[in-house]
Amino acid sequence: MWPFSKKKSTTEIHPLIEQFSALMKDSKCAEWFENVAGGWTMGLPLDVAFEVQEAVNLSYTITSMAGVSSMALVDAAKSGDYAAINNKLHHRSSALNERAVDTSRTFSRIIEWANDHNLPQLQRLNATFYKQAGVPRNIGDLNNLRFLLVTQDYGITEIPAEIAKLPLLQGLCITNNKISAIPTELYQCISLQRLDLEDNHIRRVEDGIHQLVDVYAIDLSGNKLTHVTPDICRMRSLTKLDISSQRTEIDMMRSVDTPLSDASITALYNLVHTIDVKY
Repeated sequence: MWPFSKKKSTTEIHPLIEQFSALMKDSKCAEWFENVAGGWTMGLPLDVAFEVQEAVNLSYTITSMAGVSSMALVDAAKSGDYAAINNKLHHRSSALNERAVDTSRTFSRIIEWANDHNLPQLQRLNATFYKQAGVPRNIGDLNNLRFLLVTQDYGITEIPAEIAKLPLLQGLCITNNKISAIPTELYQCISLQRLDLEDNHIRRVEDGIHQLVDVYAIDLSGNKLTHVTPDICRMRSLTKLDISSQRTEIDMMRSVDTPLSDASITALYNLVHTIDVKY
């Protein structure tokens, strides 16, 4: 079991560190987080699975913002001394806060989009990955938003390009709506890990998606795909892709009448042999 010692600091504890350290106080959660950080890929114990997954989600954001490795975070958790990482987070957060002020029009556009569609306000959620649902209506909460989750039909036809500028966004899930395209600006969302857009009207996955270097899961099932860029094979972290149940009368991957290009077919078949692909 890990020994934990709480050290005093003159610097205010960053919210991300506060959430992460709270999870690490459970010694079993801490041990399993270390296993995952060290490369463990098997299942997690049911009694701490949610907590470990949340710790992993937080660690992605912390390490990305602070510029430290996951094992450095493990060491900090073991000693209870987060001071160095905490200081780096505060420095980065200050820059993000200044950026938020400079880009207030960007956040205002997201708020207008949420209001136009009467999207629910931000609320807590306890799913395996997503821990928040809805859209906040203030710049501060948007600047710290980690998950944007909307699963009911609100008549959404487009994803605002400005969402890509949310600095901490890890998961984007908008399902059961009428989105017709993935804005290529979204490929600049450097913190994104999951993209779930099932049951929409999306026809194309355009070039450049490989820039989402930390995305490990994409769900585009139940859409109207006719093109998937071969760039998808260059996504270094992608482990899961779901393009099943497309709204078409033919089998995209097998029919001679497939709307997919030869390049798209080749790319997808290459992925079938390397990652978990549902089609």
